[in-house]
Amino acid sequence: MTRSRALTRRRVTLLVAGLAWAVALVVGGSYGLTALRIYQQTTRVAARFDPPVVAGQVIAGGCSGGFYARKDSTIVLLSSAHCLAPGDRIRDGQGRVVGVLGPRAQLPDCPATRFCAPSDFMPLALVPDRIPWGHLNMVD
Repeated sequence: MTRSRALTRRRVTLLVAGLAWAVALVVGGSYGLTALRIYQQTTRVAARFDPPVVAGQVIAGGCSGGFYARKDSTIVLLSSAHCLAPGDRIRDGQGRVVGVLGPRAQLPDCPATRFCAPSDFMPLALVPDRIPWGHLNMVD
C-alpha cells in the first residue's frame, strides 16, 4: 500500500469517526432537551392550594392526572395507565408521598396471556393528608 492510500484511509476513518460523534451528540442533546421539556413547570389550570389540586396537572413522567373519583371510601385521582406501573408511589416536589398507583383497568374475561384494557385509566389512591378537601369536584 502506498503512503497516499494510507493517508486517504486514515482521513476516511477520521471522517467517519467524526460523523459518528456528531450524530451521538445530536441524539444525546435531543434526548436531553426532551427530558427537560417533559419535567419543566407546566401552565397551571388551578390555583395553588396545600395540599395541591393535581387534577389536570402533570403528576409524574409526563403523565397527566385526570379527575378525582371515589372508590368505596378511598379518594383516587384517575391517571394515564400507560405511563407508570401499579404500585408506584408518586411523590410531590418535597419528596412526600402523594399516593400509590392502583391496578390498571382490565376486562374480567381477558385470557391470562393477554392484557385487555377497557380504558387507559389507573387510579392513584391518595394519602389522606394529600386530599385537597374543599377544592374537589368528584365522580362517585
